Parts: sequence; C-alpha cells; structure tokens
Amino acid sequence: MYSRLIIFSILILASCLAQANEQANEKDNHYLLTKRTYDLLNEVRSVMEEENYQIAIQKLNDYLGKDKIKLYDAAVVNQTLGYAYNGLNNYILSIESFVKAATTNALPDNVTHELNYIIAQSLIYTEKYTKGLSYLDKWFEGESTPSSESHLLAATAFYQINQFKQLIPHAKSAIEKSDSPQQSWYELLLAGYYATSRYKDAVLLLEKMIINYPDNNSYWLQLAAVYQQNAQEKKGLAISELAYEKGILKGNAIIQLAQTYLYLQMPLKSATILDSELNNGQVEPSKIYIELLTDSWLLAHEPEQAAILLNRFAKDFDDASLYYKLGHIYVELEDWNNAKNALEFAVSEYDLKNLRDLQSNAWLLLGISSYHQKDTLRSKQALNKALGFKETREQAAWWLEQIEEESSKASNSGT
Repeated sequence: MYSRLIIFSILILASCLAQANEQANEKDNHYLLTKRTYDLLNEVRSVMEEENYQIAIQKLNDYLGKDKIKLYDAAVVNQTLGYAYNGLNNYILSIESFVKAATTNALPDNVTHELNYIIAQSLIYTEKYTKGLSYLDKWFEGESTPSSESHLLAATAFYQINQFKQLIPHAKSAIEKSDSPQQSWYELLLAGYYATSRYKDAVLLLEKMIINYPDNNSYWLQLAAVYQQNAQEKKGLAISELAYEKGILKGNAIIQLAQTYLYLQMPLKSATILDSELNNGQVEPSKIYIELLTDSWLLAHEPEQAAILLNRFAKDFDDASLYYKLGHIYVELEDWNNAKNALEFAVSEYDLKNLRDLQSNAWLLLGISSYHQKDTLRSKQALNKALGFKETREQAAWWLEQIEEESSKASNSGT
C-alpha cells in the first residue's frame, strides 16, 4: 500500500509539472523545465503508468549522466527517479534519489517540504528511525497543520527507538486530530505512559479505552493494576470486581483480587470468591491458593471452614506446614482428637529439620493435645521434644509440671 500511494503521487506530480511549465511566466523562469527534460518526464510518466519501472529508471539515469543539465531539471529527474525505484520496492535507491532532489535547494519550497515527508516515511519504513525522524522534524517545522497520520508516524518511530517521552505528545496529537483514531494508537500512547511512569495519565486513558472497547479484557486488568500502582486501591478493587463479574478474571488475577480484599480488611469476600472458584473447578488447588483461602477463612473468623478446607487438601501436598496449620486450628477449637491426629501426621510424616519454628510448636501443641486426650505418655514425649527448643522450652516445662503434679495427686489419693 505504501508503494502504491507513492507511485500515485508521481502521476499527480507529473501533471502539475506539465501545467506549471505551460503557465509559467518570466519571473518563474527558475522553475521552468527545459523542453528536453519536459519531454523526457512525459515519456517516463507513460512508462510508469504501465508499471515498467525498470525502463523508466534506465531512461532517467541515462539522462542524468549527460552534461549540462539544469540544476532544477536534475532535481525533478531525481525526484521522479525516487518514485520509480519505489515502484520496484528498492527503498534504498528510492531514498537516495529523493535526498539528492531535496538537497539541491533547486526545487520550490513546497515541493522540498513534501519531499522531506516522503523521505521521512521511507526511512522509517526501512527501520532507519533516527534518520527518518530528523527529516520529519524538518517537515514539522514547515508544516502549519500536521495531520494525525504524520504524528502517528513520529510516535511509531520514537517507540521503536525507546524514546517514550517524545512519543507521548505525538501519539496524543494523532488521537486528538483524528475523527476515528484506531485502537492501536491508544495502545501506543499507553505504552508511552507506562514507560515514563505516568500512571495517573495511564488511568485516564484506560478509563477511556474501556468505554471505547469494553470487550477488551486486558484493559480491565491493566486499569485495576494501574489503580493499585497509583495507590487507589478502592478504585482498583471496584474495577476488579466488575471484571470478575464479567468473567474476565482468571488464575492469578483472582488471587490478586482476593489479596486486595485482605489488604482492605475484607477477608470474608476474599474467602467467598476463592472458595467459589475452587468449588466450580475454575482454578487448580495449588498450595499458595489453599493457604490464601485458609488465611481468609481464619481472618473472617470461620475456623471451621478453614479446617474443612485443609482436611480436604492437605494430603495433596508434601508439606508439613499445612498439617501443622490444621492442628493449630483444631487446638484453637479445642477439638483435641483431631488436633492430635493432624499434629501426629505433621511430626511423623515430614522432615521438619528446616522448619524450626514449626517443629518446636508442633511438638508443643501435640503435647497439649495429647494431654487433653489423657494420653500422658505421648504428651510427655512430645513436650520433652519441645523442651529442646528455646522458643517453646518455658511452655513445655510448665505443661510437664502440670502432668507431674496431677500424677503426684493421683498417686497420693490412691494411697
């Protein structure tokens, strides 16, 4: 499409040159083509209309090789040669010819002005972004009403060379000047805001993008994330809730929503969502997920629900901490039988050497649970294990004293 547009331009240009040549008066003599050049361009135009670009190139190059060509004529011939090379998709020689035409300073200002834009387009199209932008800057300096497309061209080039600060005003202008800006233009501007940490601007833009493109799920997720980045947790939560209701949130996004609920001290909502997704089979029950749901139930003062959950899933993970947490919950509920069973499993089935805090407390709680189950032997064994840790030594010693006192009283009463 790029090639076709430029080739179409040469036909317009040739027609304008013919009219100008015929109508020029004496004071325009500088911009008059010689008859020989004029005839050549008419001939070349006919050849190019038939897409015989190689023949046109040969004729133009042969002509440029002759002596005593007027500077203006040479500039116009080089300009035409640039279009011909473009027709063959030879962008390197096309650019070279356009540059020769523009740098002669022999062409009218308005023609040089438009050539600068074509050169900029060609250079950017061939990934020579910095050089293309230098020509585009010249064009912007002489252009009173830049189009949205020209601003988009600049923004795209700045994006490619990671100059996001310079990208932003051009991307904004492209959107503002267009009656129907494309979705990708908004995304280009958004990339500029992200790269320069302009999160407040990103929020405003994303809010507009969601209105324009409500079915784009990523915009909802991005807006929620940017609200969080902007310390607007409640707004982020509101967007996340809407996204959840629309069925947009999946996997980690649901976990993030639950974590936001916990951060804002709404554990029951966190637990409700996590539990619903788990029971619906929408998420895989990973250890992180189960721990988060457990903590949510506990913070929501629903320890029974936390115990049910851990009873269901603890066996699926090779991890003592889940059985320890289950035992701890049962201790809090004074369900000594289940507490003892869970803690026995934790201390007997898993290597606790690398979990010192958990290990010491597991033995202590096992000793207490066994005590309440009237299993004095196991209680003393567990409490003696807990004595070996400074973290639980004092409490273990106290419970052991209690056992000894009760044993002594029992012996005395029996006597």
